[in-house]
Parts: sequence; C-alpha cells; structure tokens
Amino acid sequence: MFIVSTKNGKYYHEGKVIGSEKPLTWDDIPKDTQISGIQLTYPFKVELKDQGKTIAPTLTIGRYDRYFFYNEAKIAMMVIGDKPVQAGHTILVAKIVGGIDKKAKMVFEVRLDRMGNCTNTRYPLKDLEARIEAGTFRKEIIRDGA
Repeated sequence: MFIVSTKNGKYYHEGKVIGSEKPLTWDDIPKDTQISGIQLTYPFKVELKDQGKTIAPTLTIGRYDRYFFYNEAKIAMMVIGDKPVQAGHTILVAKIVGGIDKKAKMVFEVRLDRMGNCTNTRYPLKDLEARIEAGTFRKEIIRDGA
C-alpha cells in the first residue's frame, strides 16, 4: 500500500474508502497535489513485544521534484498461434514508487515485491523519457513534488 504525504499536510492512503466512494488509487490523487513524500508499507507486520503493539514497516522517499507509483503484475495466458485463447487471474508482483530529480536528471525507483524484498534502482531521466515515448510508461502517473 502507498501513503502519499502532501505539502499542505494531507495524506492519501491507497485502498482507503471514504464515504461510499471506491477505494483510493494513484489515479484518484488530484493532478495539482504537491507531494512531499511517498511511503510503501511492507506486506507483513512486526510485533514490538516490549511496547505491546504491532506495526507495518514502511519505506519512504522524499525531496524529489516529481513522483510516481505503479503496480507490477503478471497474468498467465494461453495462446494458440498469435491469438490469446484464455487468460488467468492477474497477480500482483510488486509495487514501485519513484522520484525524479530534475536538476541531476536522475530517477530513483524503489520496488517492493509481495514477499517484502526491496530493490532500489537509479537511472538517467532520459531512460524514463524513452519508456514514455515507447508507450511502456504512462506519463500521466507522474505527479509534482512540493
């Protein structure tokens, strides 16, 4: 789950239902929101016995000019020749958050898989721009930072 914190102190929690609305997704965050940081929660809880509570660990990125989030998923498909015959269920593989540093022209991505394994990747902004140009990355998911 992602948690977005904004410049004005508001928080957006992935999956949180407000009123009779559908659960919040990244696309529901207003385009003019100024993000100050994004957290990903790990897919497990940690028990703090000495404090008598259980928490969900998080990782946070902040201080970037722009941010993005997306899910990595896979689907099994049966194909005969070049035609899909049957598709299976979509399985969430990982959640990815990223920050864009415009001055350094670099992108920092954090990938947290469903088992709790975390990997960090840093690459040139031109590589992300190439993915957008090729149609493998939706530029609409990029939001401004605070």
